[in-house]
Amino acid sequence: MPIVLHRTLMRDTQLGLWEITEDLATLQAKLQLDKAEREYLGKIKAEKKKAQWLASRCLIRYMLNTPEFVLMKATEAGKPFFPELNHHVSVSHSGNYAAAMISLNRSVGMDIETVTDKILLIHHKFVNEQESEFVKSDDVMANIVAWSAKETLFKWYGKGQVDFRRNITLHPFKLSGRGVIKAAFAKPDCSKLLSVEYEAGPELVMTWVEG
Repeated sequence: MPIVLHRTLMRDTQLGLWEITEDLATLQAKLQLDKAEREYLGKIKAEKKKAQWLASRCLIRYMLNTPEFVLMKATEAGKPFFPELNHHVSVSHSGNYAAAMISLNRSVGMDIETVTDKILLIHHKFVNEQESEFVKSDDVMANIVAWSAKETLFKWYGKGQVDFRRNITLHPFKLSGRGVIKAAFAKPDCSKLLSVEYEAGPELVMTWVEG
């Protein structure tokens, strides 16, 4: 079983991480896909992306603890949802991993990122002037955690059109293996202070939020 993490955060909220070790046929055999999903899968060209897409759905089915078909769609802004279930859901993929978060009563967002120094190339695109005091342009891990935290908030909001420098401001944080980052999300239709949790390992960073 490639489940490397399955955690209950609140009574009705779960977080999961799946390491992709299977081939495409094995992953697809674990699922029931409708015609639209099979057609969508067929349009994905990269084998790795196909595996990530399938693995995320395998993980969700595992977390929901059901052998039944689970219908999942996405809004025009790309936010996934279950048309036939009450759960909120967020998914993410990176490298050989797929992750998912589901909750009955809370909006959720989550993100995973493979650790790479390529993040430094886009530092200027997501770190604002206030954050540059504690997210230095040469600190790979701090940048990955900051980027992932903002991706998580973007997914939590779910409506698209978010400027990572202007609409999201992270409060100062001291990086460790696991922690919480306070973040201010500010748009005309949504202004909220949220707590983004994170885990940072040598190969993978994971962030999540609910609220």
